[in-house]
Amino acid sequence: MTSRERFQYIVFVCICWFFASVGNSFAAAAQLTLNWRDNSTNESGFAVERKTGTAGAFAEIVRTAANVVSYTDANLAAGTTYCYRVRAFNATQHSAYSNESCGTTALQSFTLTVNRGGTGSGTVSSTPAGINCGTDCSEAYPQGTTVTLTAAPAAGSVFSGWSEGSCGRNTTCTVSMTSNLTVAASFIIPPRLVAAYSFDEGSGTTVTDASGNNNTGTIADATWTTQGKF
Repeated sequence: MTSRERFQYIVFVCICWFFASVGNSFAAAAQLTLNWRDNSTNESGFAVERKTGTAGAFAEIVRTAANVVSYTDANLAAGTTYCYRVRAFNATQHSAYSNESCGTTALQSFTLTVNRGGTGSGTVSSTPAGINCGTDCSEAYPQGTTVTLTAAPAAGSVFSGWSEGSCGRNTTCTVSMTSNLTVAASFIIPPRLVAAYSFDEGSGTTVTDASGNNNTGTIADATWTTQGKF
């Protein structure tokens, strides 16, 4: 068998995924790993070629040593398709190309964090699901995701607004995930009637609380009068 005949049987390229932790989020990093089978016996190494998208033009990006059967292509753009092919080489010739194999890098993820504040209490939930604050106030979403937050005040509290200026005092706030983002939701306890006095007792130093809160009042240095209305 000639050198070229032994050389021509490169087989396949597969695309594998690499995952990494990014800040508070867990996202696929922008890199792809190729694997192929070495069917040659006299190669000096393998030439890896790449193109962007299925219609691009191939260009060589790396040459490996002999007997290497994988390559990790790092620092790629997120959410982009790349296609690869491989061929063996030695000092005098190249093998035929492998089949073409394509993979798409994952979109970058960004973290949305909700902070609750104010004198009152309440919860914030999200659509798509992920935030239930209460208990889970931070979630990672793929780049470009539109997230709607909904505030629900607890009994005795009212929602007073978001830190995102465009959301104002609406109970919903919609944001687009183009970077890590923190949104504050404020809940307050509204002012309430403490006591109501009609001053119709006509005598004495005690006035009755008509609000139902039983905050009976005491007056001093006052003179009761029935003339006029104050």
